[in-house]
Amino acid sequence: MCLTIEPRSESELWIRRFGGKTLATIQRLGPPGCVYEQFGLLEFTFELQLAGRTLKHVQRAVALKILHCKIPMPLFLAPHVRGQEHASADDTEVQVAVEVHLPFLGLLLAYNGTIQD
Repeated sequence: MCLTIEPRSESELWIRRFGGKTLATIQRLGPPGCVYEQFGLLEFTFELQLAGRTLKHVQRAVALKILHCKIPMPLFLAPHVRGQEHASADDTEVQVAVEVHLPFLGLLLAYNGTIQD
């Protein structure tokens, strides 16, 4: 996996490349301790929980975002994302693991890898 982060005025464009496939999302700060991540028309709200050298992204909400309207989705109907990062002892690497599950269908996508400084 190759990760590119492009800073923008109030957000960051995260581009992940897996061989010939690309997954791009936009991340921006949310309420204290949270981050928003937009993928297409879906906007996820994640609470960031730090435990030692591990940062967990705990999904708290999902909304359908059309123009400037946000329509909350019931969590039981929304995709569910689990993600965590674990920093190495010398802070030169971060192990990343992400899973995306669809309601009633199961695992849609999973990836893990190491991000090096």
